[in-house]
Amino acid sequence: MNALRSGLTLRLVLSHVGVATLVAIVLSVFLFQDIQQRWLNSLTRTLLDQARITADVVATSIETDKPEAVRTYLQALNNAVTVRVLVIDRTGHLLGATEPEEQGLTGAQLSADGLDQALTGARSEGISTTAGDLVYAAVPIEFQGQVIGAVRTSYGVSELADAFQSLRTGIAIGLLLAAGLGAAAALLLGYRLGQPAKRLALVAAAIAQGDLTQRIEAPGNDEIGQAAKAFDAMVDQLAAEQTERSELLAAASHDIHTSVSGVRLTVDLLEDIESLRPASRALLLRGLKAHCIRLQRLADDLLEAGRMGTGHARLELSDFSALAVLEHVVASLEAEAQEKAVTLRLDPNQADSALRSDFTRLAQALVDLTENGIRHTPRGGAVRLSSSVRDGICRLSVLDGGPGFPNIPQGVVTRLDVRPRRFASGRLGLGLNIAIGIAGAHGGWLEVLSNPVEGSQVSLALPVDKTRAPDDVVASRTAQ
Repeated sequence: MNALRSGLTLRLVLSHVGVATLVAIVLSVFLFQDIQQRWLNSLTRTLLDQARITADVVATSIETDKPEAVRTYLQALNNAVTVRVLVIDRTGHLLGATEPEEQGLTGAQLSADGLDQALTGARSEGISTTAGDLVYAAVPIEFQGQVIGAVRTSYGVSELADAFQSLRTGIAIGLLLAAGLGAAAALLLGYRLGQPAKRLALVAAAIAQGDLTQRIEAPGNDEIGQAAKAFDAMVDQLAAEQTERSELLAAASHDIHTSVSGVRLTVDLLEDIESLRPASRALLLRGLKAHCIRLQRLADDLLEAGRMGTGHARLELSDFSALAVLEHVVASLEAEAQEKAVTLRLDPNQADSALRSDFTRLAQALVDLTENGIRHTPRGGAVRLSSSVRDGICRLSVLDGGPGFPNIPQGVVTRLDVRPRRFASGRLGLGLNIAIGIAGAHGGWLEVLSNPVEGSQVSLALPVDKTRAPDDVVASRTAQ
């Protein structure tokens, strides 16, 4: 009964019961009319057959003027069948009848439905207008080709009352059964349709309260089932984004705490500046500057991630060469690479390309990717930056000597749409999401070729501006 308490389920049940009942009533009316007509046709055929038999039997008696023989036959017939039969001569006078109330009219002029037509030699049948009769049939009595009288057979209302009552009772029972089946089907259908909608309302309310563990999980592949599956997929996406956001915030908080702790420790040491030797003081100031740079990058990344997430990031397009942005990245991170004993260099075998993109944002994405490569490359290793062009796509690549990405296929190029697990902590996890967003904003994408032995190659794949050559871009920038 809980399903009936749902407004939608109740409306569905009532509507389907109403439709089922209406259909049952309409069908019962047509069914009753059809059955009644078929039944009356069957009765008429029976009456015609009985009238013909009677006419054949009494024809000789009428021609030989033996009315008593006619009445004797009719009396015997009354004992055998329930059909009303009367016989008249050619002048319309009653010779005999099976019913007592008509037997008293013997010899009198008689008029009834169908008799006049029968005396003309025509057969007739139909619904009777004579009192007490329902259907009748009348046929001529012929002897040697001459009409010498007529026979009329009929069924009275009293004889058919029980049959009519049985017919009405059967139709009424059928109507009740049809309505019951319609109500049961409506209840089942209403429950099937109403439960997913009710479940959807409950799950949506739970999600509005922040519970992303709820799912509809409606069975079936109809429209409601497909809508429920689409809703569950949306909630899965929301839950994944919430988990990723929580991880990124935790990682950002960790980096902020680490950098702030480093700043505080450096400031504590600098408080006793008079006792510090110049070399120590310079080292502390460089460390303080590095922490400040790291905090600034983290703030920039958080701001950029917010813009990418809301779709409000605007590109400031300019013309430059791929080599120019790679040289900028190397210059920005060369000191950090030296500090970690990692060689950072440009690949000498690279193809330059003209780009029309946002220089600052491309540089930001490549700095984050390169910094990640430096972080995961062991001391004494190398990180190489390169560009290549193929099929109208320029790929700006960072090749490191790290352990690769354990959660993606190895040895094949994988297109990234979400952040791999290797970036699950630290500022660089946020940076990779930003790199994916920056690539997408330029109409490109991010690719990864992971190898646990040789390291990983992460590439920004961007459409090439084919209208300008790299030399033209360089000349344009020099003139400016």
